[in-house]
Amino acid sequence: MLFTSTHNLEEKIVELLIKDGPLQAAALHSRLQGVTLQAVYKHLRELVKQKVVTKDKKFYTLSSEWLINLLHVSLRALNTSLSAGLIVPLPEPLEITLPDPFYGFTLARRLSLDSILSSPGSPKTIYEWSFCSWYRLIQQQAESNYLKQLKDNNLRHIIVYGSRAYLDRRAEEFYRDSNVSVKYSGTEILTPPPQTLLLAGDRIVQVFLDDGLIKQLNRIYSCTNSAVDINPGQTADSFREHARCTVKITDDAKEALYLLKKFRALLA
Repeated sequence: MLFTSTHNLEEKIVELLIKDGPLQAAALHSRLQGVTLQAVYKHLRELVKQKVVTKDKKFYTLSSEWLINLLHVSLRALNTSLSAGLIVPLPEPLEITLPDPFYGFTLARRLSLDSILSSPGSPKTIYEWSFCSWYRLIQQQAESNYLKQLKDNNLRHIIVYGSRAYLDRRAEEFYRDSNVSVKYSGTEILTPPPQTLLLAGDRIVQVFLDDGLIKQLNRIYSCTNSAVDINPGQTADSFREHARCTVKITDDAKEALYLLKKFRALLA
């Protein structure tokens, strides 16, 4: 159950939005029995206030942030169960399509970090291959929070960038004096490569961006040669226009060992 028994109507609204959303209040009302339209509006306002639901003009849909947090909690429970030997790892890769690449990358980071923290015997290093430093473009605060988590838990994070553009070198400066080290390699980690791959113990998390966004990022990185060339508004627009991304989660010890060897070869 998503809510307590005192929130049955809110739970039903959420279930309808999962199944048929986005929906207008009248459409929700027509699917609910024995409930007034006024009551539907009242509970929708409460769900919006709780940031479970978002409203766009007359349509209501589930909040991407709430869904990500819900998924994160579920997978964190999975990690805890794995470390306790209660259940087996994911039998097949899990793919999640999200409407925001930054939610996707944040989720990927959380899953990687949780995999390490929930398994006492896991390596203390997270490996990352990214085709460029795309996540850092407009998410510096989130990165600062992540660096603190690494430091607090005495973990290392090694990033291998597939490019060495000006913006990548700025990212390297940002990570200086932290638990993150940056390397560069023109060799792709996989063929075809994801835009980002994270390796944390036996967990592999890949992030795939929209093709349109990849083209925009390649253009931005090739045209930015100094601080005066940086246009945050244009960058943000690119992410809004091509927001779709996919996160793929795999628990596979054999594949993880193969990737670890590839990372070590790239870092040699």
